[in-house]
Amino acid sequence: IPDRPSGAIYQKPESVAENPLDYVPYEINGSIPISALGESMNVSSYTDCPTVEIKLIDTFNKNGFIVEKINKSTKGNVSYVFSPRLASLYTIRTCTKDGKEEWLYVWAAKVVDDDFDESTPGFGITRWRKIQNAIENATKDDIIYVFSGTYYENIVLDKPLMLVGENPPTTIIDGRGSDGISIMLPSCIIERFTLKNCENGVAIYADSAGIYNNIMKNNNKGIYVCASINFSQNVTNQDVQIYYNFISDNKYGIYLTSGYLSLMDVFSNDLDGNTYGIYIFKSGINIIYFNTISNSFMGLFIKKSNLNFIIFNNFLKNTWHASFCKSSGNIFIGNYWDNWIGLVLDISFPKCILGRKGKIAGLIPWVKFDISPSSTPIS
Repeated sequence: IPDRPSGAIYQKPESVAENPLDYVPYEINGSIPISALGESMNVSSYTDCPTVEIKLIDTFNKNGFIVEKINKSTKGNVSYVFSPRLASLYTIRTCTKDGKEEWLYVWAAKVVDDDFDESTPGFGITRWRKIQNAIENATKDDIIYVFSGTYYENIVLDKPLMLVGENPPTTIIDGRGSDGISIMLPSCIIERFTLKNCENGVAIYADSAGIYNNIMKNNNKGIYVCASINFSQNVTNQDVQIYYNFISDNKYGIYLTSGYLSLMDVFSNDLDGNTYGIYIFKSGINIIYFNTISNSFMGLFIKKSNLNFIIFNNFLKNTWHASFCKSSGNIFIGNYWDNWIGLVLDISFPKCILGRKGKIAGLIPWVKFDISPSSTPIS
């Protein structure tokens, strides 16, 4: 599954033929149509051109991604029956001889809605009321699309799946004090949910995952990463991406603890009003960049963790912006600190970050520097 690029709703790709993975639509408002797996969906468009080419493209498939190609000689309404057999995000491309093009993105997925019941067509086959039931009936690499509603569930992902909510503010998983979503195996994607009232909104116990465009609020930990460690070498090799999430009013916004070679990617999240914005414990070589951390007791705390990169983040209105304990080699570059003395004196001067060192008790006061702090907030 490709990264989610920033941009406008329903991004139009420049070229389907060259690289289909570059243009997954990043949706901010509205919704992409849904087609339940194994069922048909009618698609139509109007054209005044006598020659029409229709391509059905599997957006997530790197090889053989043009699933179907149809040429029609017609004017007026052009109809097409879309009947997907594999879960994916599809692009339906209508191209006329005069160069006009239309694009439609369609999720082909197994579908969950808390309003479904036994009278719903396809209930128990392509449609479910509970997310966990859909997971239990899914196969590897399926997409499960969840319509808006409140789901009182503790979800366990024990196979590689993509879990997509209709709209983050209205597609809610309430964990009632336990983990909202537990990811047990690699290659799972969680996108467009609100997770609240959980011990961990999303708990990642696997070596790779993608957490995109979610809201985490009123949890003990919004996102908790504790992947498996190779104890013989005391390292783990991860590919965890945490992008574009809004994380507020948790004790820990993001908690990373997953070995000394973690390689996690924390990008463009908004963390507001957490006790600890980001807490890193025994976790190294992570990249923390372009995040905004605000209104926390401690914006960023690093403990027993080395060689993390904290780059181009905003630290705003925190009691303590950042600190560290028993850690070394962590690098701060180009962050915006709203209490940096250079903002007042208009001089180029490093930003001091106070912490402690010492192998036994960590009692020796120490200081790190952001050698080139930003004079303006990072956009």
